[in-house]
Amino acid sequence: MGIQAAAPPLTQWVVAVFNPAIGFGHHPMGGTNGSLLAHLASRLTGRTETLATEALGYILSRSPGARSALRELVGTGADDVGVIESVETEVKGDANERVDLVGFDAQGFERVLVEAKFWAGLTEHQPKTYLERLRREGHAPRASVLLFVAPEQRLETLWNEVRGRVPEGMLDDGEPRQVEQRYCARIRGGPYRLMLTSWARLLRAMSSRASDEGDVAAEGDLQQLLALCEREDSDAFLPIRAEEFGPAVPRRLLNLQQLVDDATERARERGFADTKGLNVTPQTYGYGRYLRLGRADAGWAEAWFGVNYQRWAKEGETPLWLHFVHGGNSPHMSLADLRSRLGGTHFYVPLPVGVEYDSALDAVVKSLGWLAEGLVGEGGAT
Repeated sequence: MGIQAAAPPLTQWVVAVFNPAIGFGHHPMGGTNGSLLAHLASRLTGRTETLATEALGYILSRSPGARSALRELVGTGADDVGVIESVETEVKGDANERVDLVGFDAQGFERVLVEAKFWAGLTEHQPKTYLERLRREGHAPRASVLLFVAPEQRLETLWNEVRGRVPEGMLDDGEPRQVEQRYCARIRGGPYRLMLTSWARLLRAMSSRASDEGDVAAEGDLQQLLALCEREDSDAFLPIRAEEFGPAVPRRLLNLQQLVDDATERARERGFADTKGLNVTPQTYGYGRYLRLGRADAGWAEAWFGVNYQRWAKEGETPLWLHFVHGGNSPHMSLADLRSRLGGTHFYVPLPVGVEYDSALDAVVKSLGWLAEGLVGEGGAT
């Protein structure tokens, strides 16, 4: 799909292009990251890479500063590819390969081939057919680059896979370079390079150049695309590392489960928690149990307390979380009452670092007591 020079703002363009798939106008707009583009991507299951590629092409087609930033980034690992005059997306080649995005010089020669990746695997053409495409473009050798763009956490594993697919003898014998989220290797037979960089590095370089040139529209569009990429990073399956199979990880998870159980029991003994009729109830997001917080003569509020992997991964504050599921009895307390008294219904339970188990347990029990005291009023829990 080619990109036109004159176009509406990015989000309007996305809606116009992908409207049938999104069902825009039939779904309430939501999301927590403040990016409309990331929200729209959530409606396009399995098409996020296509959306990101088209958005990148849209921005590059409209912003000379963004194209200059791309030229500078690939130029740090290769001979200068020259001015990128235009871009197109989904450009088909002689071997029926389809490159995500191509940057052309003023003579119409392909100087930068960009393959946009999140977590999808390589195709049968990547990278061999694409590298051959660089070498046969035009009659005389011209500096050109095959650039893969991927999440930062995938760079090492993807680079190893890409290099492993290059035919023997095509890569220069020199050691590939790795500098600041950028990998680069020379291709034999001319001024050609194979490169890999992160979405964050590319988009921030483009945003910086757009800012220098006063291109406010491009800055805003790039921030939306960066938010989409960050969402993909946070939701993706990360490559497994050997050290993750050591005993430290399972031991820590077992420690946290024990901490949940012991803190609940100690809070019950001190009178500001109750577990009668409530059980340990692991959820899809982690280990935990239901309990009531408050005081017998002032009423209880029911909550789930435990290890919440989803919030731990997204918030990063602590593995332990508590959320109230409904108000209690005598007197009746609604969730609205809870929000009024405590300022919310979801709470992280901080853990001190560098301390022994008993000190960590005391800290957790103190946090549960603070919540219970907030429910029943001054002088409630201790």
